[in-house]
Amino acid sequence: MRKGLLGTIAALTAGAGLALAQPPGRSAPGGQIEPLPTANTPMPGGPLGLMPYDGNPGLPPGALGNLYGQPNDDLGPGPNRESGYANFETLLWFIHSMPNSWPLITAGTNIPQGAFPDLGTTTLFGAQNFQFNPFVGGRFTLGRWFGKNPEWGMEWSAFITETRVDRFTLGVGTEVLGRPFIDATTGGPGSFIIASPGFASGGVTAYASSQMWGMEWNLQRKLWADDRKSVNLLLGLRYIDFKESLAVQSQTFFVPGAATFFYGLALTAPNRVDVEDAFDTRNQYFMGQIGLQGEWRYRRWVFSLAGKLGMGDVRETTDITGLSRLVLTAGSAPNEVPGGLFALSSNMGKAHDDKFVCMPEGKVQVGYRFFRNVDLAMGYSMTYLSRAIRPADQMDSNLNPAFIPTSAFYGFPVPPSRPQLIYNQTTFWVQGLNFSMSVHY
Repeated sequence: MRKGLLGTIAALTAGAGLALAQPPGRSAPGGQIEPLPTANTPMPGGPLGLMPYDGNPGLPPGALGNLYGQPNDDLGPGPNRESGYANFETLLWFIHSMPNSWPLITAGTNIPQGAFPDLGTTTLFGAQNFQFNPFVGGRFTLGRWFGKNPEWGMEWSAFITETRVDRFTLGVGTEVLGRPFIDATTGGPGSFIIASPGFASGGVTAYASSQMWGMEWNLQRKLWADDRKSVNLLLGLRYIDFKESLAVQSQTFFVPGAATFFYGLALTAPNRVDVEDAFDTRNQYFMGQIGLQGEWRYRRWVFSLAGKLGMGDVRETTDITGLSRLVLTAGSAPNEVPGGLFALSSNMGKAHDDKFVCMPEGKVQVGYRFFRNVDLAMGYSMTYLSRAIRPADQMDSNLNPAFIPTSAFYGFPVPPSRPQLIYNQTTFWVQGLNFSMSVHY
């Protein structure tokens, strides 16, 4: 009995010793005993030895990188992996105003009859720059990287703006309404009378318009590209077409018994005389260009910067037309002769000139990537052109009455030959905002 009790106590003591002792080491290949981990031994899964629960692999590859700005497949193709893109833009542009220093339509008193400058004469239209802004337009850009050599690519882009018009219309019955000029034979002020009390009533319409469109083709070369940023070199051709017009049209209805002149003939109270002038200009820019275009992506934000320099030829065209129309009685066929007031035989017709031009351009844009391959962005751009012709600059305010069909001195061979065809040029700029959507693939 005593031996049985001692055996039981010995068994319990041996079991407790095994429980408090270190477990035996595992056998390694070759019969070696693998050492047991100690407090200084790194544990699998991190310092605390934590492993993903139920085999969960944890964060996907690149997730932490995207958190700090590195793009991954969830953001679609980066600059180094896209094969092409299409960009649609809405433009809100501001174009340099059309200069005009001479009054085109005036109101006055019975003595000066709207001559300028003279006491009592008020300018109704003209004598200040014509403002057309803002222009609304659109631009479409399509780019493609070559499959066999993705460091090279092509880009085509085209834009167009709306036609903007600054218009003035007025009809009067008992007020003085005129179109002032400088008499080239005397150097003094003169005026073409549209309406005057006791002589005639009438009305006038004047308008100035402006519109622009263009396109460009570029060969692209990647200078640097990865999933976050890119720098591209651009080499290409560019064409811009810039058209503007300035026109004045008047109608004069004479009172019975009023004496007037038309094409050298004295007339008594014809029904109506119309006078029209139109100055049209066109600037066609043919340029080669070089530029740099950079893009940087941070998370879903996209920042881009571009600069270009174009140089080449501008084809400048002026088209000046004038017309005077006589209607003897209501309903009768009109008699038309060439020449209005500022557009006369001495300066009418088309003229062309070719000049060297340079065009620096800059653009900055910030966008945000939606979905995998769609960017919505807003940017600012500015384009400067070193040479342009504008309609009001081609108008000569010095007139010889001998060339005006409605003048009493029409046909008299008195010098000088005015108005002249003048070819004034100026600088020109376009700046504004763009709102775009880009699709990358």
